[in-house]
Amino acid sequence: MRAYLAGNLGGTALGQWANDVWPHQGPSIIRGHGAATSVLESLINLDDEGREVRRSDVETYLRWLSEGLPVQLPDEPLTVLRKTPDEIAQQLSLRTVRWWLNGLGWVSEVRFVAPGTGRPFCAGWLENAPPEPGEARSCITTDHPQDAQALLDLFDTLALDLSDVPTMCGKPGWNEAISAEGLPRWRLMRQDDNGRRFEIETFSAPRKARERLRSYEALHHKQIYWLEPV
Repeated sequence: MRAYLAGNLGGTALGQWANDVWPHQGPSIIRGHGAATSVLESLINLDDEGREVRRSDVETYLRWLSEGLPVQLPDEPLTVLRKTPDEIAQQLSLRTVRWWLNGLGWVSEVRFVAPGTGRPFCAGWLENAPPEPGEARSCITTDHPQDAQALLDLFDTLALDLSDVPTMCGKPGWNEAISAEGLPRWRLMRQDDNGRRFEIETFSAPRKARERLRSYEALHHKQIYWLEPV
């Protein structure tokens, strides 16, 4: 893997190396080594499917072998989003990693934290399950996914709102333990030239509310805009 990163080995040769190292028969310490298993299975399947080997993935695989796999977050999801892991990574100036999940296929994921609280998040999606337009395109996991504050931390990190969460099977796409009625709300207001006040939108995340307020103020209209808690 270091030879590949140094430019001394091609992607096909890297996949062949992984296939040669993998214990096809008999007991092996590799089978009980979570990081080694994930890395070798990913490299083998990259070669088998003719996918492009991404340098960033190999760098991550090498880090897994030296530092161990990332801390496992609860399987119970916090929410789903219309954003893909790649779109989330681009927004946060991060990189996704693509790895092979035995029995399910390729997973694309990005890990990040909420700047204000340090809460960890993982956005992942199976690449062989392309969604329909407007449907969920990433699944978000975190510590304590039943905590409403976790949802607010996610919204504040990605400048999202409840309106950005698609439905799943006709139900809201966030953890059922979180009540939407219990979330704080902010109202974007406008006052026209005659002093009349109107509600434009309501938000459940202050960052998106502030960004929308700035977008209206940038229009330089004579109207006055402000935010107020509901």
